[in-house]
Amino acid sequence: MSKKKKTETRGGAHNVKYKTEKQRKKAIFARNNAWNKENTRCISVRYNLKNDKEILDKLDSVANKGDYIRQLILNDIHAKKEE
Repeated sequence: MSKKKKTETRGGAHNVKYKTEKQRKKAIFARNNAWNKENTRCISVRYNLKNDKEILDKLDSVANKGDYIRQLILNDIHAKKEE
């Protein structure tokens, strides 16, 4: 009897079989990239190490920089609506 390589199956509706782990990871990466392209937007901000030291120190002190910045912006939006 010949030995066949086991194929991994991805759960879900598609039930796709992958011959290698590399193929599986590549497919997941492609799906994630497609979703990100359609549903997200990346904004990068650069701060000066000398002039913006207080800002950088504060950002370094919080656990989640994205959520912290998001909350500051939402608070500002809500404050402007109440004016």
